[in-house]
Amino acid sequence: MTASSEHSGNPPLSKVAVLINIFAAPREALQELKLHPSILFPLLLIIFCNGLILAWYFSIVDFEWYIDDVLSTANIAEENLEEARENF
Repeated sequence: MTASSEHSGNPPLSKVAVLINIFAAPREALQELKLHPSILFPLLLIIFCNGLILAWYFSIVDFEWYIDDVLSTANIAEENLEEARENF
């Protein structure tokens, strides 16, 4: 009896249950992922976590310093620097 026929009668676990099982029951979670692979959930989880990190970073960074730092690395003439700073 193969693993797929062994679990074919069981409904797949929810994505949240698989996420919790990664820590609580890793063998079961990995078996579930092997039987029912999905790329959308991990992709959305990574995008969401990156968004949280960016939101956190920009909530604590001094925005004037950030603008000056970004513009200092750009090849912008001195006369255009103030205009670029205003448009940033």
